[in-house]
Amino acid sequence: MFKKTLTITLLLLVFLLPANARLFDSKLIADSLRVRDNWNSFSMNIVAPLTLVGTSTIWGDYLLEDKIILNGHNHNPVNLNIANYIQYTPMAILYASKVFGLPGRYTWQQDLIVHAGASLLALGINQSSKHLFRRMRPDERSRSSYPSGHSVTAFMTAHCLHKEYGETISPWFSVAGYSFAVATGAMRVIQKRHHISDVLCGAGMGIFIAELGYTICDMICYPSNSKSVLNKDRSTAIDKWDFSMNSSYMFGVSAVSDSYLNNYGDFKPSYTLGLEALRMFSKNFGAGIRADITEYFWQNTYVDIADYSRVAPQISGYAGVAARIPATGFLIIGADAMAGVSARNNYHFTCQEEAIDINIPTSFSTLTQISLQFNTSKMLAISAFAGYKYTHLNANMFYTGTAVHLHF
Repeated sequence: MFKKTLTITLLLLVFLLPANARLFDSKLIADSLRVRDNWNSFSMNIVAPLTLVGTSTIWGDYLLEDKIILNGHNHNPVNLNIANYIQYTPMAILYASKVFGLPGRYTWQQDLIVHAGASLLALGINQSSKHLFRRMRPDERSRSSYPSGHSVTAFMTAHCLHKEYGETISPWFSVAGYSFAVATGAMRVIQKRHHISDVLCGAGMGIFIAELGYTICDMICYPSNSKSVLNKDRSTAIDKWDFSMNSSYMFGVSAVSDSYLNNYGDFKPSYTLGLEALRMFSKNFGAGIRADITEYFWQNTYVDIADYSRVAPQISGYAGVAARIPATGFLIIGADAMAGVSARNNYHFTCQEEAIDINIPTSFSTLTQISLQFNTSKMLAISAFAGYKYTHLNANMFYTGTAVHLHF
């Protein structure tokens, strides 16, 4: 009896141990592949935020700070303190959805850990960067302009909403979150609390921090929502909707001058922050709308050509048509033609101890541009573009820039 029992036990060990070993090896392989896929996804998803941070340094309006005479003011400074609150709106939408029982990517506990960690990291990086760069704000109130803390918070919370619900339930959650984020950054520029490059850097930092937090959580635990699109295809198939935040640098400016400008100098458009929404109605053609904020510089002919006065930004709105043609790999070639208006603006200066009032009327404006878009993931993309802008009674100029896209 003992020999029979021993024989059966040995046979079981012979057959079960290799099976268990294979099962153990399979689990290790699966975990290893999941970690690899998450890091591969992370490496592509951070291309967009790194593009924003890189653009903020390439445009380099902060490099002109020592040469800029910050004495340009508009008559009625805009009070948009609502930006202090809407920066948190994407996170409010996220947790309101949780309260109403909408299943997201993770559980309550996982979300709280990710968001708390991301918030602490964002606070630390933002404050450290402000102390490191000590850039003067446009309104000259303090040296804490770069990067924009409001933009860091707004885009971090928007990207959290994108990861939690935009990638699992509906991309319109992403549209809502990023819209509030862009509005926050635009308001800070209009208030003269930040330069455009401050907003771009803050946006990139916020998205990067949120992406890092969700990637780490993805590696530790599986998303609770089976609809997660971590590994969706990023092919060049044209989607129906494309929302983008763009920034551009103006060059080759030919300013339209009135009597004051003829006597004292020219306005020089320099940097633009824009938001565009595009709807494709066929495989290659669609229509869209666009809003821009342009930072202007005042070039004074009575002082050295390197000396400028920064003035309040001008807001423009456009509507038009667009074409998108898939190219090789993950590239899409695009072309846009739009027409619209640039809003009226008034400015007051003191030049050679003489008060100067400049009135820029509401002007008809057109723009045409070509672009090259690279899809970094199923829903995110970056692009580089160049174009020409004509504004009646204001200025004509060439421009080049980059954009970050949300498409679906």
